[in-house]
Amino acid sequence: MKTKIYLISLVFLITFFSKEVCSQIITFDSLRVMLTSNQFSYKNPKFFGGLNYNNTYSLLVYEKWDSLNSNIAVRKVYYDSLGSELMITNNTMGQNINPSLSDNILVWQSNISGNWDIYYSLYSSGSWSAPIALVSSAQNETDPFILSNHTSPIQFSFYYLAYIKNNDVYFKSYRVNPSTWYPDTNITANISYNCITPCIGMGDMGGTRKVFFNMVLNDSVKRIYIKTFTENSTTGIVSWDTGNALYQPKTQENLRTLSEKCIYEYDTLGNTHSISLYKDIFTFPLWGKNSGSMGTDFGIITSSPVYWHYTSFACVNKRSDSTALKVTKNLGNYSPPNETNWKSFYLGNADINSRLSVSTAVMHLNYYKIITVCEKILNGKGAFYATFMTDFLNGVNNESEIVNHDIYQNYPNPFNPTTTLKFDISKNGFVKLEIFDILGRAVATLVNEQLTHGSYSVDWNASTFPSGVYFYKLTTDGFSETKKMVLMK
Repeated sequence: MKTKIYLISLVFLITFFSKEVCSQIITFDSLRVMLTSNQFSYKNPKFFGGLNYNNTYSLLVYEKWDSLNSNIAVRKVYYDSLGSELMITNNTMGQNINPSLSDNILVWQSNISGNWDIYYSLYSSGSWSAPIALVSSAQNETDPFILSNHTSPIQFSFYYLAYIKNNDVYFKSYRVNPSTWYPDTNITANISYNCITPCIGMGDMGGTRKVFFNMVLNDSVKRIYIKTFTENSTTGIVSWDTGNALYQPKTQENLRTLSEKCIYEYDTLGNTHSISLYKDIFTFPLWGKNSGSMGTDFGIITSSPVYWHYTSFACVNKRSDSTALKVTKNLGNYSPPNETNWKSFYLGNADINSRLSVSTAVMHLNYYKIITVCEKILNGKGAFYATFMTDFLNGVNNESEIVNHDIYQNYPNPFNPTTTLKFDISKNGFVKLEIFDILGRAVATLVNEQLTHGSYSVDWNASTFPSGVYFYKLTTDGFSETKKMVLMK
């Protein structure tokens, strides 16, 4: 991709919002009923970004229960409204549970044929396909987890599926073009312990991914095991390493991935906290038993190592005789927030269990909203309750308060497909200007060289990139600043 740099003498900065408007932004002010029914119970909410990647909605996937039977449903959640419910399954007998969604494939487990099987549905041309049996045998197949490799062009695009059968973790991959599911592989055949709760995340370098799962050592101790794989984008053949266990003296519970990183609960000093594989203690300020932590890292781009990097973060907190939903915003500092930075919503006594999910950022004009949804009983039925925060699309947390230079809002914004980025350099030095996607991955480098002091302009042509929110980050000696921009096609 070619870029141009022009030395300019004058830069205009237009401020769109006043301080009075900023003071009206809502941040977790209450817990509202979001979805309820006298006939059905709603359970196991899971958010995923809008399938058209323009961030005007976040897709909510959930279980819809009628007595002992359940089905899988999806619903678009917009900035200020709910879309209509779309039933992926519609069985009058049996259970469809544990949905997992990534990009255009939704998987779940179903016992409508007698034992547990894995089904999936494909999203194409604006609609979901009828349920398709993917893994069906005389044994139970459970706990599916699917993840796209987010790689283009399409001939290099794959999905990875992990699930449980006979207390082993099985792996299966799907090639988007041509539409091909590859044979299953038992990746824990050499492990004598029962294996549960598989999930998939990023690897340590390009082209690798990791499958995480729990080994059940005994009734009270679980240990995380990690296997890394590399897929040949031409043949589809997967190569595995021997794997390794993450040793800690206490049990590692509730394994999952967040932003494609492994996260779990661990007992530290008598309290249970959410910890990532990189030892980030996300709920450290909260005493009690914390579980189910989820978050969205939108608008906070920091250098490695990243510790508190979530714009919105939530967990279920149990202490004494009560259960509460705890939410906080802008975990973007290098030290944890205080207990007072968390907002608390009472869910019930200590016997209450609730699952939660945090949406991707949903945009409207120059605002975005992040929504936290949890389970709560209402009139004897499971309902979804929600609390949310809003913020501006302009103004991202910076890593340095020492402003030696300046970077301005891109113009036009939103743009399609070209926009101009302008910045000032107050002294000679090395300058780097990078573009990041919404997952915080660097997708383009526009400037990476020595520059003399002055004002500069860089054009970015995003014709090969999908619609969505991007970030541009200016880094010089002792200074770093990040801003948002929106590509709308």
